Amino acid sequence: MLHRTHFITELRELPHEDGWLRAEGTGRACLVCSCGLNTGWIPRRKADQLRRQHGTPLIALTQQERPSRSSSTSPAPARRF
Repeated sequence: MLHRTHFITELRELPHEDGWLRAEGTGRACLVCSCGLNTGWIPRRKADQLRRQHGTPLIALTQQERPSRSSSTSPAPARRF
């Protein structure tokens, strides 16, 4: 199964200062994956640890699936005139 994980950090809005929006991290994060995993808000360190342990990294999969440039089997794209 292809895992596409998203790491969402929770922010808390602070009072505005001179017209600028301010925010700070709450120390919590949520990990969501295309396989159905949704951790909900958990401590950020725990979410980061789960992200590293969960499934095969997407970068590794895309590098394996990518055809080499030297042996192209697809026809050349058609030109538009």
